[in-house]
Order: sequence, then C-alpha cells, then structure tokens
Amino acid sequence: CGCTALFIEPDPTLQLQLLISLFPAVKNVGVLVSPGSRWTANYLKPWARQAGIELVTRNAKDATELAQALPRLLADTEALLALTDPVLYNATTARQILLGSYRQNKPVIGPDDAFVQAGSVASVYQSGRNLVDATAQLLNSYHEQRRLPPPDFSRHFSVVVNERVARSHGITQVDVDALQQQLEGSR
Repeated sequence: CGCTALFIEPDPTLQLQLLISLFPAVKNVGVLVSPGSRWTANYLKPWARQAGIELVTRNAKDATELAQALPRLLADTEALLALTDPVLYNATTARQILLGSYRQNKPVIGPDDAFVQAGSVASVYQSGRNLVDATAQLLNSYHEQRRLPPPDFSRHFSVVVNERVARSHGITQVDVDALQQQLEGSR
C-alpha cells in the first residue's frame, strides 16, 4: 500500500527487559491481557523463553473480569508486567491493580509513565519527543532509501522509575540513565 506505521506504545520486550534488569531473580511473570492485547503475550513468549522467564497469562475482557483474574494471577507469579491495554490499564482500574499488587508485595512494571506516578515501579514509555524523533527518523529513512520501512515499534523511548515504590521492593538506588542505556543497547 506504500504506507507504514509507528506503534505509539513501546515494544513490549523492552518492558520485560526492564523488569528483568530491576528484578533479576524473578522467573515467573504475570501478564493480564484483553482480546485486543492478547497478541502482546504471544509476541513476548519467545523472548521470555530465551531469557528464562515463564510468562503466566490470564485473560480478562473487561474490568469485571479483571477483578476476578488479577488476584489469582498475582498469587501465581512474582511480578506483574502491565502492557499497553486501555481496556485493562486505565484511570478506572489503576487503583485496583496497584493496591492488589501492593497487598501481595508483587512489583508492577509498566504500562506507562502515568501508572508509574500512581504506583508502578517503573516503565518504558513514549514521550511526545520520542514520537517526534521516531517520525523524523522514519522520514529521513524514506528520503534516503525511497521506501518506507515495515510497521514497527519506535527505537526512541524513555524510562521512568518511581523510587519510593522501588525502595518498597528492596531496590535502594536506581540509575535511570544507566537503565535507559542498557535497554537501548539491547535493541
């Protein structure tokens, strides 16, 4: 079609890499998905397997099913990987997810900077500047090669850490710049 796409959410593998960097002992990670985000769990499975991580996936089609699935998922895992999914991870469900994980002492990574402000440990996210840089890179690539690349995640992203929440999970110091560089080096 002579077109391409730049996904607005960060590559889910970066969220998993961030979780592994902050919690290297974790081997069992929960992922909660809705029908619209089920593909992300499938996308992550080969990478998780290679990293020695078992992904435990639970489905929930809405907030009602989330209330039932979340406690069981947290009981069966060591951490929750919250991926971009506006059905499950939004302003209405944030309190339920973050308090549920806090009560079970399970860290939450992702899905974005707003969740980190609310109580997730950390997240990779796309800032407006990241998206502008990615779009400029895409246009430069088109100018040089005269063809558009296939749809992909942006190579530009930011990392944010809630240091108070990180401390509650035993992480005393976090060098956000070093984390960013480590994740960039893995791409």
